[in-house]
Amino acid sequence: MAGVLAAQALANAVQHRADLARMEDERARVRYELETAYAINQAWNRAIPCLNDRLTEVMAGKPLTAADIRRPSMPSPNYSPSDTQSLNLMAHRYGVEEKNRLKAATDAIQSLIMRNDMIVSEWGRLLVIDPSNGPIGDADRAQARLAAAEIKGNLRAVEILTRAGDSVFRALRIQARNNDDPGVGPARSCAAIWKTGMIEPPLNVP
Repeated sequence: MAGVLAAQALANAVQHRADLARMEDERARVRYELETAYAINQAWNRAIPCLNDRLTEVMAGKPLTAADIRRPSMPSPNYSPSDTQSLNLMAHRYGVEEKNRLKAATDAIQSLIMRNDMIVSEWGRLLVIDPSNGPIGDADRAQARLAAAEIKGNLRAVEILTRAGDSVFRALRIQARNNDDPGVGPARSCAAIWKTGMIEPPLNVP
């Protein structure tokens, strides 16, 4: 009987070590993906005032070209949250605060993705005031104004989400770097966004 118990204890210890090794691999993956998420957060923070200014022009009825109205690309983080077992092991080894912060980061990222999708959809409604699509009437301008107002509301939500996310990333000691495309980053100017059509343009664009 003692031999059976000893064998079971040894098997449990081996399994525990394997679970811890898997958790460490999972933690490294998560932190790696969060680096890119943090970089995308920073790109959004830099871009929001520029996007808001353009939408203000739409609402004011300023004549705009097709290029002025064209929506820049708006990346979302490519992030997969950890499974419950890994999170529990992280909490045991690194403290429950890390587990809670990772869950907060997941919530912020998922909310950002949802808001991003809404902005992309709503931006398409601005095509009614694209001069390349034909004459623009008062009804078109009214529709574009409503769309711009809705986009502004979602941009405000993104601003709140990204700032909250930044706080979590700092608490986790995550470095902001785009591991998917190291050559891009937060825009240095609004002109860089509209010139490249990206809220996260190449780093060499002034």
